Amino acid sequence: MTMRGEGNTSFWSRCLAQLRLAEKLSLRAHLILAFFTVSVIPVLVASYIAATTIQDAFQSNLSNWLEEAVRFLATEVAEARDESAKAAGIVAGALHAEQTADNDPGQEARVFAELLTSVGYDVVTVYDDTGKVAMSSGVKLTWTLPQQDRSGIVVAERNGAPTLMVASSHSFDWNGKRQHVIVANIIDDDLFGITRALSSLDVQVYRVIGGKAVPVSERPDRPAQPVADRIVEKLGQGESSDTNLDDNDSDETLAAFAPLRDENGQLVGIVAGRLAGTSALFESLGQWGIFAGLASVSALVALGVALLMSHRIARPVRALTHGVSAISGGDYAIRVEAEGGREIGELAAGFNSMAEQLERLRAMESEMRKRSQFAALGEAAAVIAHEIRNPLGIIKTSSEVVRMKSKLGPSEARLVGFVLDEVDRIDRLVQDMLEYVRPNEMRRDKLDLNALVTRAFEVCGPSIAHHKAEARLQLASGPLMVEGDRDRLHQVFLNLIVNALEAMEDGGTIAVTTGKDKIQAVVRFSDTGRGMSQEVRERIFDPFFTTKTRGTGLGLAKVQSIIEELGGKIVVTSQSGEGAQFTLSLPLAN
Repeated sequence: MTMRGEGNTSFWSRCLAQLRLAEKLSLRAHLILAFFTVSVIPVLVASYIAATTIQDAFQSNLSNWLEEAVRFLATEVAEARDESAKAAGIVAGALHAEQTADNDPGQEARVFAELLTSVGYDVVTVYDDTGKVAMSSGVKLTWTLPQQDRSGIVVAERNGAPTLMVASSHSFDWNGKRQHVIVANIIDDDLFGITRALSSLDVQVYRVIGGKAVPVSERPDRPAQPVADRIVEKLGQGESSDTNLDDNDSDETLAAFAPLRDENGQLVGIVAGRLAGTSALFESLGQWGIFAGLASVSALVALGVALLMSHRIARPVRALTHGVSAISGGDYAIRVEAEGGREIGELAAGFNSMAEQLERLRAMESEMRKRSQFAALGEAAAVIAHEIRNPLGIIKTSSEVVRMKSKLGPSEARLVGFVLDEVDRIDRLVQDMLEYVRPNEMRRDKLDLNALVTRAFEVCGPSIAHHKAEARLQLASGPLMVEGDRDRLHQVFLNLIVNALEAMEDGGTIAVTTGKDKIQAVVRFSDTGRGMSQEVRERIFDPFFTTKTRGTGLGLAKVQSIIEELGGKIVVTSQSGEGAQFTLSLPLAN
């Protein structure tokens, strides 16, 4: 009893261990196992039913299709007979019209023979009532030449082997003597156009002799299969087609047969069509081996569907997990695609909304911190400006008094001039810094950007000429009205023009275009200067950043500040050595 109890305990312990191991599997693995487990039995049943159904349906459809195909081939033979009759009649009429006392019918017929053989006819022969051949073109055959007009299927020998032909003969008068022209086509693959379009259809032609079907042509790669006597008998009784589908004891490939009849309606040949190599597979679908193979394929399909469905469900869940990890790491710009069904989509939409709010809050926090820093910088700048400007004023006044009242030599006067210039420069730097950190209130007037751009270029005209640069303006047709501060926007355009001139040391072109983009006014400043590297481009609008030996680095920072305060934006595109383009966009005035 104790050993049995210990054995049961060990069994249940192993089961619990397996369950705990299964719990550690991923969501996708659980979905695959569940889907595959519930689909095995239905897949097996469906595979057996499908195998049986496909076998029956394929055999029936293939039989019908083959019968239609061979009936079509028999119709092609009849059409070829009618066409050969027309061709023979036309040639006979033309030769009769061309006759003279000096010419020969064979010589005159050669042109027609070459034309007919070029369009696919196998034999064209001209002969008299004695059987003497005046001209023969095409395939060499041994056969009995008819002495009267006829059209139908005839038997001939080609290289010692019997063959069937569609032939039509027509007589005509040539200088009082009766002549005949016969036009014929061998019944083979070349006659049947469908065999060129359907390479899977295997066509064989048989000659009927004494109630037996004898193949008239065989190829080593395609040996002819025998035709059952019952099929020959049924076709001889007038049937339009038949198949060997009912020959259950036959191991032959499924085939269909259609009769070839002479002008008297007698069965002289049979055309057979087979779909070799394919039907045998479907005939075996009921066998257990094929059923097991089909079941395996179905199971693989079920597994593939399980993988696909689990991927569709697990992918958005993984994306949400990745998004949560990204946000916890500080990446609030992360977004996930709303896919995977309504519930997953709603969850993804909620996550994106949360991430957007967090990103907005972080931006607001950054902006508040920036404004707080600028407010503190403004207060400090005011104190620094006051402390700097007082001694600067004393230095400037004292220097001017010394220059006016003292008799200075040229070198001393030059040094005093340097002092006054540097005092003015420092004063301007202080003023620029104060204007940036403590700007005056922005005016909101309706202004025409075209007029402001034109005015800025007129002011900078001498500087443009001094730098040997060329200005190209392409202004929008009609006023381009925005709401803004005239002086501030004038300062923006002046700064951009001056920056472009300083970037073109050896002259170049400044191009400005204005236009509209939906509800935005757009101004583009382009130059052919030295351009800027990616590192410079990323910091170009930072306060106090400059690549020049002189300057505060506040010019483009003030440009960006003014444009953004007016509700617009400025974007720069540039590569080293390829110039630069600044694109400004401002809301159009209502």
